[in-house]
Amino acid sequence: MLVLNTCILKILKVEICDKTPMIEPVYSPKKTWNWVDIVLIVAAVGFVLATGLILLNWTSHFKSSDFSQGETPSALTSLWLVGLEIVALVSGVYFFGVRRKGRSWGDLGLQPATMRWMLVSAGISLIGIPLSGLIALIIVFAFNLPMESPQLGFLLPEGLTWLSGLGILIFGGFAAPFAEELFFRGVFYTWLRERWSLWPSALLSALVFGIAHGDILVGGVAFVLGIVLALVFEYSHSLWTAILVHIVNNSVRIILLYVLFAFGLFPG
Repeated sequence: MLVLNTCILKILKVEICDKTPMIEPVYSPKKTWNWVDIVLIVAAVGFVLATGLILLNWTSHFKSSDFSQGETPSALTSLWLVGLEIVALVSGVYFFGVRRKGRSWGDLGLQPATMRWMLVSAGISLIGIPLSGLIALIIVFAFNLPMESPQLGFLLPEGLTWLSGLGILIFGGFAAPFAEELFFRGVFYTWLRERWSLWPSALLSALVFGIAHGDILVGGVAFVLGIVLALVFEYSHSLWTAILVHIVNNSVRIILLYVLFAFGLFPG
C-alpha cells in the first residue's frame, strides 16, 4: 500500500490525520546551467577578449609581451584592458547564458540580500584585506618572488592622472568585480554546486578564478578570495553579498595605492 494513513491522538485529544506516501517520488529538477552553456559562455568571452586585443594592437604599439618585459602600459591601455574584461564577461554571460536560455538575472543569484548579510559581508571584506596581504607575503617568501605585484603596471600606468585614476577605480574597483562575480559565482560556481557538494564546488571555482588572473602571486590571493566569495554567496543566497565583498576588496586596495602614490610614499 503506497499511502500510510496514520491518526495521532494528541494530549489535548485533538486528532490529526496525516497521509504520508510510503514511497517518495524522485524529482529531477532542471538544472540552471549545463556544460554546453559553460563552453559557449567561455568561448564568447574568449572571442571578445581576443577581438579587443587585436583592435588594441591595431590602434597602438601595445604588445602582450611588453608586460613580461617589465614595460608599463599607458593609462588608456589600462582602461581599455579592464573595460574589455568587463564587456567580455557581461556580454558572454548575458547573450549566451541569460538570454539564450531564457533565464532571469535572479537565476544568477542577483536576489535581494538581507541587511544583516550585507553588514556581515562588509565586515568580511575589511577583515579580508589585511589577511590577503598576509597571504601575498607568504606566497612571495614561499616561491621567492619579487616584492612587487604584477598588477601595479595596470594600476599605476604611464601618464596617470586623477581622471584616468578615477576611471581605473570605477572599472577595476566596481565594474570588474560585478562582471567577474556574474560568471565565476553566478554561473560557474552555480553549475558546479548543482552537481557537487559545497567544498569541491567552492575549491574548484576558486582555483579557476585564481588561474584566470594569470600570475602565481595575484592568483594565489584570488584563490583564497574565491573561496570566501563562494561561501558568502552560498550562505547568503544572494550574489550581491559576494559582489560587495569583491568590490570592497578591490576598491579599497586601489584607493590606498593611489593615496600612497599621491603622497610620494609609493614609487610611480
